[in-house]
Amino acid sequence: MKIAIPAPTYIPARRANTVQVMKMAQAFVHLGHQVHVMVPGAPPVEDARRWETLANLYGLEQAFPLEWLPAHPRFRRYDFAWRAVQRARAWGADVVYTRLPQAAALSSWRGIPTVLEIHDLPQGTLGPLFFKSYLRGRGARRLVVISEALLADVVRQQGAPASPPFTIVAADGVDLRRYAALPAPEQARAALIVNPGSPLFQMGERLSPGCFTAGYTGHLYPGRGGEMLLEIAARLPEVTFLMVGGEPQDVARLREAALHLGLRNVILTGFVPNAELPLYQA
Repeated sequence: MKIAIPAPTYIPARRANTVQVMKMAQAFVHLGHQVHVMVPGAPPVEDARRWETLANLYGLEQAFPLEWLPAHPRFRRYDFAWRAVQRARAWGADVVYTRLPQAAALSSWRGIPTVLEIHDLPQGTLGPLFFKSYLRGRGARRLVVISEALLADVVRQQGAPASPPFTIVAADGVDLRRYAALPAPEQARAALIVNPGSPLFQMGERLSPGCFTAGYTGHLYPGRGGEMLLEIAARLPEVTFLMVGGEPQDVARLREAALHLGLRNVILTGFVPNAELPLYQA
């Protein structure tokens, strides 16, 4: 099957939705499908769009094509949605699979078999309109929601069909193969503190193989719980808190807060490519 995937935001980026889109595309490839990912905006520099670079950033194994299509900021990706649907038709896609409501609505109205995946209720003034346009279009085939709670909300507030096979609840998942042969915690810590390419290089005193470590991986912007982790670290000085990820400004803010609290048991690595995350999580 030929599956066209209009991405909701620019790639490459560190946003969680870009990780999810790229992982979903890889899952389709593993199942034997042809995949074509379409991205809004101008292509990045050549090195950033090399497969090796993308594979490291997103933790991918099998290559699939990406195509960057023009998207003017003033049009809020509506122009991209139109171009993506046109491109999907020209490619001969059997189905359009997307998280972008405007692309789903256009594709469905054009009669192209379409699957819309949602992680939240339709947003803004036009979001509900695009959602209902998708449902009314000739191409609407499936609605994928990530939780039973979201399903209940979208049925109650937007009148979405509640029953399978049209509506499917599919929670976000994980590629378990990446975790099948990881070292024990002590060995993982030992490997990271002796690797010159690791942010933990030469941290043997603070991250010794035998120390008890509490780990966190993800963004650190306000509301994600970074400040709470610092409060816990202050109460548990015998535990090392390893916080992996975050944009530079958020890492700097929490480092300053940890310094103000006099914490010696908190390590913030900053951003780590997805391909390297399993070792840190180990």
